Amino acid sequence: MKEGKSQEGFVKKHNYFIILISSLFLIISCNQQNTKWQGTIEETDGVTVVKNPKEPMYEEDILQLEEDLSIGTKEGNEDYMFSQIRGVAVDNNENIYVLDNREANIKKYDKHGLHVKTIGRRGQGPGEMVSCYSILISPQDEIVVSDAASRRLTFFNLEGEYLRMLSMAQNLLIFPKMDNQGHFYSIIPTSDEKGLKIEYQKFSPELEYLMSVVSVHSRRHSQTEKYHPFRPSLVDAVTRNDLIVCGYPDLYEVGFYDTQGILTKKIFKEYDPVNISEKVLTEIQQQRTSLEYSLELSRHYPPYFTFFVDDKNKIFVGTYEKFDNKNIYDVFDEESRFITRIPLNPFPLIMKKDQLYSLEEDEEGYQLVKRYKVTWKIEE
Repeated sequence: MKEGKSQEGFVKKHNYFIILISSLFLIISCNQQNTKWQGTIEETDGVTVVKNPKEPMYEEDILQLEEDLSIGTKEGNEDYMFSQIRGVAVDNNENIYVLDNREANIKKYDKHGLHVKTIGRRGQGPGEMVSCYSILISPQDEIVVSDAASRRLTFFNLEGEYLRMLSMAQNLLIFPKMDNQGHFYSIIPTSDEKGLKIEYQKFSPELEYLMSVVSVHSRRHSQTEKYHPFRPSLVDAVTRNDLIVCGYPDLYEVGFYDTQGILTKKIFKEYDPVNISEKVLTEIQQQRTSLEYSLELSRHYPPYFTFFVDDKNKIFVGTYEKFDNKNIYDVFDEESRFITRIPLNPFPLIMKKDQLYSLEEDEEGYQLVKRYKVTWKIEE
């Protein structure tokens, strides 16, 4: 009798073990299926075409952000007070450079957030600024500031010493990008017989026009025609290996070009259009009643409004979808596969060395520069 019970217990334990193993296998199989990318990659006329589905490869959170630095205060030490931040740059030693347009200067901080020095001042002389819109660190380790009012690019070394300037009298580069050879790239509005045209142009290190990489026509040809506040405009970036990334978000499409302007890859993604709320439409109509041209209001936002590329060639595409008052960013890996989504503040600026730098505001509207430690829960 005891032997029979013993055998029965063994059988039950054995069956339980089989069920447990089967369940674990099923769970692992499901997880593998969930992480299997459902898109396609194909070659068409020498161009790599990557088509992504609506859903990302990973449904779970695979990217974690942890705030580890905040720079900015509403009162106290003026070295940490900002009036109107127009841009942030970070060098290879993790020093942070904050361009303040209203103060017409650049505040430099070390990687711990301690103020190092203030660079520049208001004026039109060498090393002085009037109305600045952007800042970048060049591959040659120079600070480059675009001064729209003075129509010039001003260069400093990383210690803040004035080096030189380049005139933008012929072409105004408000938000220029640079490649490793020192070429500049910028969105330039032009026109032809068809009307208003927007081009993404390439310039030499001396700001001589070289070529147009991308050219699109705006549907609004003059101010007498209809105005659309969310009409698409070109969005751009340059990767660490000198690929030009440019998109015109009337479709969810992003193009990659080499330095000769040749299209090498296209990314597509399926998406559900985001409705513009009645509240937003009403506010726009009230603000625009004094203008001479009528409104053309779509019921949907464009697929995206911005993107940036990190130092590992991941692309973060900012959409109009919201979560907890933050914009949802679609993340694509180096192979251009849609891998995850993450809510970010509207103005993330730089992703470098697994650190995200972001321009934010506190509850009272004072500007802050924050840095977040980035942790990936997958192998990169």
